[in-house]
Amino acid sequence: MVEWNEVQIPSFKDTHGGFPEYLLRQLQSGNDIKDDECTAQIRRGGFAGATKLLKNTDRTKVVVTSLHIPNQEGKIHHYDINLYRFSRTKPSNPADWRRQIDFSLRKEEVQALYQFLTEQNELVGIKFDAKYASVVFSDNETIVLDLIEKLGEIIDSSGGQEMLDQLVSEIINHSHDVEGKVLTIGYTDDVIENRRAEIDSFEAIVNNPGSKEVGDIQAALKEIPWIFGPEYTGYDFKKAGDEIPDGRLKRIDGLSDILEVKLPGEEVLRVDANGRRFISPKCAEAIGQLTSYLEYYQSAYTTEHDDETEEEVLEDRHQKYYKPKGILLIGRRYKEKIEGTGQKSDNHPKYMRRVMSYFHGIEILTYDDLIERARNTLAIIEESKSSLIS
Repeated sequence: MVEWNEVQIPSFKDTHGGFPEYLLRQLQSGNDIKDDECTAQIRRGGFAGATKLLKNTDRTKVVVTSLHIPNQEGKIHHYDINLYRFSRTKPSNPADWRRQIDFSLRKEEVQALYQFLTEQNELVGIKFDAKYASVVFSDNETIVLDLIEKLGEIIDSSGGQEMLDQLVSEIINHSHDVEGKVLTIGYTDDVIENRRAEIDSFEAIVNNPGSKEVGDIQAALKEIPWIFGPEYTGYDFKKAGDEIPDGRLKRIDGLSDILEVKLPGEEVLRVDANGRRFISPKCAEAIGQLTSYLEYYQSAYTTEHDDETEEEVLEDRHQKYYKPKGILLIGRRYKEKIEGTGQKSDNHPKYMRRVMSYFHGIEILTYDDLIERARNTLAIIEESKSSLIS
């Protein structure tokens, strides 16, 4: 029979602080994390705990802990599970250890977690099955619930059910062009109309003479990263004054590009008496900023390798950029919408290409270019969708 004494024992938190903070302090002090291999037994008062390393390399530590909670009779009632991940890029430097807040488990880590849960359930005396837990993992970090929710939205939208039926038919028939059709079918009538409305709202901000804050434009762009092209899945930015780039465009291929945003009314090109066009001082300053960001990441980037396979990590992680492209969003296409000198020029695509052909790795987009591209993309998708369904 388990003996139960209500003895006030200082908690771990009272003694050491939070457990993840304790583990991080251990690692940064040059100590390793100890793994008791789930040897926890039922202790006095019905309390037991266990810690296991799901991954243990010089660069990565993934730790799972269980805390068995007793009831008033001292019997184990349930247990709580917590996962912690710590990583570093320099194995020789303990101070480089950092805790990762958001992370996904790899296949081997999920298998180790399943074994850990099985051991804990045996200790508690319950059966491990789908009623208690399920673990979903993916190399691409696909969130299944989000996918199901999006499919539900497509079904409920105008023409969505018909398009999903068409998609399933194409997959079953092993069409050689399934990938292209998937992209087209994914844009239902409702989605296209929503995208057009988003462009209209953004254009209203651009056309508003009172839009004097870059932050307002950045906030609007964060909601519509797709406006830069289907290869972009997200946009985040930092407050002005930070040393590193204030805008990152995240790509579907796992890499990132740098976006520098200036106001719509800024000058881009000027023209002299002989009709020769050159970059305006404000635009030159912005290109200088962008160039410094590109230079920083060219020099600061270090190639990462997987801890176990030693293969190169191919996606950008931890806000690192591999040979990013620089994009400068500035100004309008026609000079009457620009605040500048008497030398201010129209920024016709041909003029822009003529001047910018000497700047490799940098693209300058006017707001009109950006909006026109987005509208044209939607028009092409709508036309392709119509021809596919008919």
